[in-house]
Amino acid sequence: MAGTDILSLIPASEYERIKGEDKKPVFKAYVVGQEGISTGRVEGAGNVVKRWLATAIQKLHDKIRFGTKVFHNHAETNRHEGRTAIGEIVGKALKMIDDRMSAVAVAYIKPAYRRLPLDVASIEADIRLRDDDGVYDADVGEITGVALGSSATSKPGFAGATLLAQIQEFADGWPRTTHGRRTMENELTIEEVRQFLKAKKIMPSDVYDVGSLTDDPALKGYIDSVKKQAVGEKRAHLEREGAVFDKEKKEWEAKEADYKKKLGERDAEIGKTKVPQAFEKLAKERKLTDQQRKFISSRLDKFTPVDPAKTEEELAKRMDSEIDEFKRTAAVFGVKVDEPPAAGDKKPGGEPEGDKRTPPEGDAKYLDPAFNPMIPKVG
Repeated sequence: MAGTDILSLIPASEYERIKGEDKKPVFKAYVVGQEGISTGRVEGAGNVVKRWLATAIQKLHDKIRFGTKVFHNHAETNRHEGRTAIGEIVGKALKMIDDRMSAVAVAYIKPAYRRLPLDVASIEADIRLRDDDGVYDADVGEITGVALGSSATSKPGFAGATLLAQIQEFADGWPRTTHGRRTMENELTIEEVRQFLKAKKIMPSDVYDVGSLTDDPALKGYIDSVKKQAVGEKRAHLEREGAVFDKEKKEWEAKEADYKKKLGERDAEIGKTKVPQAFEKLAKERKLTDQQRKFISSRLDKFTPVDPAKTEEELAKRMDSEIDEFKRTAAVFGVKVDEPPAAGDKKPGGEPEGDKRTPPEGDAKYLDPAFNPMIPKVG
């Protein structure tokens, strides 16, 4: 930035106010915030690495107020008590510097402090931080002051927060006159034109049409950079949202799997409580002999229905295979198998033959898994 460009960043009212107090004012332009990473002390948190997005730099620029006090170096806190201001902020701008969005502030330096080596700048502000895996996204609140210092002894939080340009003693009055006549166009300096436009509060749109303004290389480059930055931020936002969604999806799936497991265990317990009653019902319907009852019931301690509502249906299918297993086991051990009585068959006392028939003593115990370790239990 050329020294003469500083004036274009200072409102005419601010310039005239300072000129009324100081006939040869010194103005210095600094980068006070830049897109990217910054370091520096945060009250209550120590030195923190902060990430500044372009939108945060835009907000930082907007928060710069004319008249904000400028100090020589930082104090222990951001309070102003006991500190002497060496100047104030009188201008600002938002510029692309080294392909990064940058907030520029113009400081008026009081005469007594102009010999100080002031080539780095740092803001004093209320900063809001959002943790993102150890790096804090920064957002700025109110800016309470700006500290200037020397790069020989101080390191700015933003690597690019350095002196851009300075200027002293601007020309008085616009336009100049020569031999009682107004100067010709080719005798006017760019700085005098700028001062005139500021004094008259003439906006660029009052001089140029929209097409001319948007074709200006500086403005066009700025617009393109803002668009590019917006696209990049949107893509980064979508990527972050996608990562959050994937993480939450995995957590939800894990919780769902755990819930289904617990639900299955609960259903299994419910189903097992229904097995004895279902077994007695089916045993009676099928007219199982005592041998069959003992054989099957001793092997059902580990039988668990899949669906508690279908306990009887599942047990009926299981009993089919258990009766077949009973027959095979009896044949292996040579045990005589009691046959269920035919319909209408009765005992001498008038009771139908069937469940109450007593199996013969001796080899009948070999059909009872409780006494025969060779009979496998249901697993």
